[in-house]
Amino acid sequence: MKRHTLHIALLLLLFCGSASAQSFSDDEFMTEDYSGMMNGWTIHSAYNDVSELAYAAHRMYALADGALFSVSTEADEELRLHNTLSGLSGSNIGHIIGAPYNRLLIAYGDGMFDIISPDGSISTITDLARKQLSGVSKLASDIACEGNNAYLACDFGLLVLNLSRKEISEWYQPTQAANPMLRRVHLAGDSIYAASETVLYAGCLRDNLVDFAAWQAFPLESRTDIVFPWHFSRFLNADDADYMASYSEGLVREKNGHRTAFLPNGPAVNYPYRMTFSADRMIMVPGGRWTSENARFATVMIYKDGEWSNIPYDRIHANSPHRYDFDFTRAAIDPADPEHFFCSSYGEGLYEFRGQDMVKNYNLGNSPYVSASGTSTNYVRVDGIAFDREGNLWTANASAAKTVHVLSPHGQWASISAAGQVIHTPGDIIIDNQRPNYKWVISCRIPAGVALIDDRGTPLDPSDDRTVFRSTFVDGKGKVITPSEIHSAVQDRNGALWVGTKEGLFMIPSSVDFFTSNRCSRIIIVRTDGSDLGDYMLGTEQINAIAVDGGNRLWIGTVTSGAYLMDIDLFGYETKTVKHFTAKNTPLPTDHILSIGIDEASGEVFFGTTGGLVSYKGDASAPADDFEEAYVYPNPVRPDYQGLLTITGLMEDAPIRITDASGNLVCSTEANGGTAVWDMRDDQGRRVRPGVYLIFCNSGAGAEPSGHKMLKVLIM
Repeated sequence: MKRHTLHIALLLLLFCGSASAQSFSDDEFMTEDYSGMMNGWTIHSAYNDVSELAYAAHRMYALADGALFSVSTEADEELRLHNTLSGLSGSNIGHIIGAPYNRLLIAYGDGMFDIISPDGSISTITDLARKQLSGVSKLASDIACEGNNAYLACDFGLLVLNLSRKEISEWYQPTQAANPMLRRVHLAGDSIYAASETVLYAGCLRDNLVDFAAWQAFPLESRTDIVFPWHFSRFLNADDADYMASYSEGLVREKNGHRTAFLPNGPAVNYPYRMTFSADRMIMVPGGRWTSENARFATVMIYKDGEWSNIPYDRIHANSPHRYDFDFTRAAIDPADPEHFFCSSYGEGLYEFRGQDMVKNYNLGNSPYVSASGTSTNYVRVDGIAFDREGNLWTANASAAKTVHVLSPHGQWASISAAGQVIHTPGDIIIDNQRPNYKWVISCRIPAGVALIDDRGTPLDPSDDRTVFRSTFVDGKGKVITPSEIHSAVQDRNGALWVGTKEGLFMIPSSVDFFTSNRCSRIIIVRTDGSDLGDYMLGTEQINAIAVDGGNRLWIGTVTSGAYLMDIDLFGYETKTVKHFTAKNTPLPTDHILSIGIDEASGEVFFGTTGGLVSYKGDASAPADDFEEAYVYPNPVRPDYQGLLTITGLMEDAPIRITDASGNLVCSTEANGGTAVWDMRDDQGRRVRPGVYLIFCNSGAGAEPSGHKMLKVLIM
């Protein structure tokens, strides 16, 4: 009796609380379909590799690499995407299973559970997710459903979910061991069986199973009469059709001799390691590297006009000389032909593409690249790649005496030393936007540093080059910075080079002559405690990604705390955190940011995380040369629209005046780069009345006629 009381107390302590519907306030993120509007989010998931199927309420659900979609099994064949924007509580889906009474149970890796009812409503059980458990996974290894209960085999025991009350009703530990590491569960009549890798536990549902003495234990191999069914399905028959999970085609249905594949548009895999924007498209690759390659299969994902087209591994490998093709690290798009691009790889050299075809691989035998192993083994690591204005491709070769290799549009090669420094882990190559003869090369570690090459306008003739490599820097207070690791770098629109390290970031001003000086700057955030003391901006964070938007603001991606939008005024010495995005207040799948890319034309910001890709419609875009293409959207504004009004296609930092039809001033603002937004409120914060409003765009005093434009918008 004492043992039973103890387990009840532990159960109440661990799983007290009831189910709740996951919701987000207005200042977090929109759950309605505002993906194309300002501040709207879009989730870009890969759906091709389906691992589990579940059927509920005339819908076939498919789980693909943590992402969920469903198809109606009725005549309309309606396809739906299920994610945090549609009401789910999380992104990292581990398992799905059809439950009695036409319900769908979703189990997440963090211990969250969602129940989708037949009417489409979603309930969430948060008890397990809120609890601290060390050394064990919160994801169930197996789930069996019967009546109103779902039985979950977990590392720490057997959980019972009551699907009607939407709560965890019981927690069974069939042994005194704290973590029995259960892998399977099976119900047979009034008996329940659970198994670890070596032990079978058996109990009677009529007994008090909270007491571990009510369970029997056997060596697993001794009970061949107990057969555990596999509860997570890859094949289901429903509504007179067969449904199958496919590794490449999504969800496949066979009915009356006809085969149909249901595959929502998306990238090929949910690992956005690096993104490259140029002209009208973005190219994303899923590789990785640090001390060695990550062995992620080579794939190219292209995003254009809101649609994804993917070049799969099989198509790339068909023209490759290698046994395997791994770890594409970056892409570079030819400025003269966006269908022509290159991908660097961390082990197999450089790949050249035209359209959807890989046309050439540059490696140890047909290029100046050298092997990272120091032998004749064809193990060529290439990372940083970038095109200059003349169409020359600059590439960084790991562990080479001459790190930088330049490939001209005519197929000529030149090799350049980074001031004699052998760079074993190269990172970004950046073509200077103020002085195009300057090329910045990042060394990520051993030693971490920055190289600068001045090719003096002759990129194929290194004989007249100036080069320098620096691994120590001195900030404005005279403090020496010796970064142990550099993970990112970008140049802003004023020519300053921002460098992201394992512990914060620093900036090399454009006014510094890097060939003669190692001076740098760091942003200090003044504390609000009245002490007049300050701290280095993000000084304890590993900065994995930095990007610059059309308003010259920094988007910063970290390993542990999500992403930041920083508005930095170097001349006014003011820094403002405009936004801080985390997995708790946005649809970011995780707080671990891998990459950030920005579509300069639209201002859309793409966040690559370890849990997949999402994008955010930012309020800054690249400025236009005139107002010829300026427009406002949405127009008209419907009565139920709660988003922002966007004016885009503007000249840089253009002043904007908005009046009513009678000419009364309602709002004054200015563009961030080429975009301005209006919340449709007057200067008193009141929502404006329905009617026609005039938007006057002006490039400033003394502007030419092309520097003025008036737009109209109807607010209904």
